[in-house]
Order: sequence, then C-alpha cells, then structure tokens
Amino acid sequence: MPYTETPLTFECRGDALVGILTQPENPATLGVLIIVGGPQCRTGSHRQFTLLARGLARHNIPSLRFDYRGMGDSTGDLRNFEEIQEDVSAAFQAFRTHSPATRRIVLWGLCDAASAAIFHTRLNPEVAGLILCNPWTRTEQSLAKAQIKHYYRSRLTDRQLWKKILSGQFRLTQSLRELCTAALKMARPSPPRDTLPPPVGKNAARLDRLCGTDPAHSQRPGPDGPGIRGDCQGLRSLENLAFIPGRHPS
Repeated sequence: MPYTETPLTFECRGDALVGILTQPENPATLGVLIIVGGPQCRTGSHRQFTLLARGLARHNIPSLRFDYRGMGDSTGDLRNFEEIQEDVSAAFQAFRTHSPATRRIVLWGLCDAASAAIFHTRLNPEVAGLILCNPWTRTEQSLAKAQIKHYYRSRLTDRQLWKKILSGQFRLTQSLRELCTAALKMARPSPPRDTLPPPVGKNAARLDRLCGTDPAHSQRPGPDGPGIRGDCQGLRSLENLAFIPGRHPS
C-alpha cells in the first residue's frame, strides 16, 4: 500500500518539535499519534516506531511520531513522562493541521509513554482512544516490594555476599538501613486515585473501563505493577488497536 513520510516541525512553548507524518494514499478517518517511551527518539529502539507507522500505513491508517522536547531533533530541556502534556497537545494539533482527513486520533504509548497517554486523555476530550503497551504503573510501594522480593531474598543465597560477611567487608549498617527504608516504603498506603486531574467529559467512562473499575472489564497486571490494562493487542485490525472505543474507521 503506497504511503508518504513527511517531516514536520511544530512549536511547543517556544521550542521546535520534530515529527514524521506517515500518510497512506487513501487514509482512514482515524489516525494514531505515537508517543515514544523512555529516552528514545521518534524512530524507537530497533526502528520499532518507524516500522509501526509503516505497518499502520499499509492498513490505510495515518500516524504521527515525534520527538518531545529535549529528545531527538527537538529543542528544549529533557522532560519525564509526567511533564510532556504540552508536547502531546502540540503534536495532536499538528496532526490535525497536516492531516485534514483525520477526524479522530488515537494515542499509542509504550511504557512510560503509555502512562503519559492516560494523563493526556484525562485532559483532552478529543482523544478517540488509547493503545497502551506495558504501561508504567510503578509506585514507591511496588518498587520497594520488588526490591525485597527479588533482590534481598536472592542475596541470601549469594556466595559473594557470604564471602564479604565472613571476611568483614560487608557493610551491615548501611544494608540494614536500606532494607528498613524499603520495608517502610512498602508499608505505606498507596496514593489515592484522585491525585490525578478528574477525567474530562465522556472520557470518564472510558478510563473507568480501561483501569478496570468497570466490573464488565478485567484488569491485566503488567510487570511493573497491577491496576492498568497493559496488554498490547495485535496490530492487524483497528478493533485490536483502538480498544477504546474499539470501532473500525470507515
């Protein structure tokens, strides 16, 4: 299926963001805005976002992948996933401007970018859906629990540890302090759900379905912690891609 790839530059708070618009010859009315995760540029590890965009184009689905501020070819200071909402908004508007046939836009995110997509959906009622791959759901409590379960327990059977203890090289006070700190963090109550901004309009029900609060939908825990549906559905049809609201475009 023929498609074109067009480099775009658009503004975000005085900085220049760079993206690639992948446009099929006969585009569907629904497009995918690809938000990269972690310290990656718009191509992704092993060119995964480039390949994703081209795979979508073969199914007539347009997409925009971009570098947010401080990454890749975009200017500005580096930000974490909790601080890129303005970048996502700028890309969202650029997608609409440069792809006029696109009437609805789905957000696609990997790892912490999946969490950024959730945050943005709470703020932007125009988002048509979410595609979340391995969302970042870690808290201080879950990290402390993982450290105690997978690190400290395994250390008890570590030969090198016992050699250090028997030779007097083991820093007992420091290790006990770190263990107690992790245990205290694990014992703390989880932060309340309402620490995030309230969902906007019709997205409230969608987010309830996504996060598992609707009993008609199940939760699937990811490797970083439970609570957000983190499975990456197959990319062969838009019913699998955009599971909120899950309709194939015309």
